Amino acid sequence: MRSLGLAILFLSCFFMLAGCSAEPVASKSIAPPKLDYSTLHIVQHPAEQAILIEGTYFEVAPTSQFTQTSGAPLEQRQLKTGDLVALTAHREATDTFPGKGTLISLVRYDDERSQSISQAIAHVIENQDTGVDIIAPSIKAVSSHSVTFQFYDWGKTRKFEGIVNIGSLAFQIKELPYASQNENP
Repeated sequence: MRSLGLAILFLSCFFMLAGCSAEPVASKSIAPPKLDYSTLHIVQHPAEQAILIEGTYFEVAPTSQFTQTSGAPLEQRQLKTGDLVALTAHREATDTFPGKGTLISLVRYDDERSQSISQAIAHVIENQDTGVDIIAPSIKAVSSHSVTFQFYDWGKTRKFEGIVNIGSLAFQIKELPYASQNENP
């Protein structure tokens, strides 16, 4: 009798579970893709008529458009050293350095994480002590607590790498081996 009761209980549980099916999902949230900071540009020197970004002076035309990733408007005078931006521009074909171009549009990344990274990079640009004027900073890696980026001296004869702690702003810079493109063989 006892085994009959266990068999009935077992079969009851089996039929209850077999009758349950997963409800179809009406909608689901997809996590946004992780931002690849190495694809963004760094504002090195914002000025009224031109903005220096990664070794190119981009002339600001009356038709140049400025905005932020949040959708908020952005005025050119609000740009600052270290800002992370995406841009659309025409670059002139030239052998001179720095290069020249015309800015079509610029989008500043204004989310909290991007702003923290911008502040860390700006701190290094403004306080580095390599003995050279730097140009063309570009992000190589971002971790949860630090940013690694590279830059050159103004003559583009020396290359450097900086690592900065996003929270404390402590940084270190080392010179990297570099064969200047300006040298003639």
